[in-house]
Amino acid sequence: MKIRNGFVSNSSSSSFIISADSYDSVFDLALAMIPHREWGTSDKKLMAKIRKAMGKGGKNNKQKLDPNTSISFPTCNYQTYIVKKGNYYLISTCNNHPFYEVLNGQNWLTDDLRKELDINECFSMECLGSFIQDIDSFWFPEYDMTANTLDTIEGLKGDWYCKKHFQDLVRLVGDNEKVCLACLKESKGKKKYEN
Repeated sequence: MKIRNGFVSNSSSSSFIISADSYDSVFDLALAMIPHREWGTSDKKLMAKIRKAMGKGGKNNKQKLDPNTSISFPTCNYQTYIVKKGNYYLISTCNNHPFYEVLNGQNWLTDDLRKELDINECFSMECLGSFIQDIDSFWFPEYDMTANTLDTIEGLKGDWYCKKHFQDLVRLVGDNEKVCLACLKESKGKKKYEN
């Protein structure tokens, strides 16, 4: 059996590792990726929210979040998730954007790197996406909320996505209830999700 240890892409998702030497923070890496979605105004708005959280935009230049906070933002078929672990950024994303072609500092998932990152249960890049989503809570800048993916809830039954917004449900930090961030924003916190 052959195991590919580099950039891996299946039909619509991909995972890869970037050296932390290549970007100053998780947020800087996200800012490098977002323009390659080529979503015009949406890209500019999302980048402005991230810069504001970093204290690099608007009248109030006070840093709101640690720029190495794990982050998630929308891409074509899947959310993109970025986590900093040790001296590396771990990325799970959609392969419909050319991120792997434009980002610096890509690394192969070698045995030594698996040990360094303590991801020995992950035998190849193919399982890295699930590992990333299980690792931490994520800041979702388009909603300015922090949440965990549902992958972190054991034994979860029922809906996994919002049928109105076609996006994955999450759980807010400190709350085990499933929510759609778009429904919460739209209803000003009253509606959890549409099934």
